Amino acid sequence: MFLDEFKSHIDVLRPCIVLDCSHVRQMDRPTLELLIYCLEEAMKRNGDVRLAAVSSQAKTILEGNGMADLFHFYDTDVQAVASFRRLSVAPPPTDSTAGVTP
Repeated sequence: MFLDEFKSHIDVLRPCIVLDCSHVRQMDRPTLELLIYCLEEAMKRNGDVRLAAVSSQAKTILEGNGMADLFHFYDTDVQAVASFRRLSVAPPPTDSTAGVTP
């Protein structure tokens, strides 16, 4: 179920995936492997995965397994989505030759 939903959203250029972890009750080995799989698939397409609403217990498990540095953590899914928007807004190009005639 989860993987079907994930795969339906990953097949784009630069996928921006937010995983709402507010209902995650257990952070066991299969869950850690699933997170790594999601991150790898997103990164293959120049995208990223952000985690939202991760419990302190789950974060401790991620840290203990050396995975905390792989993810960005946000308190809410809204904050995680907004973090992608900040990256996609590029400053307007500046033309340093404006007003210069050859």
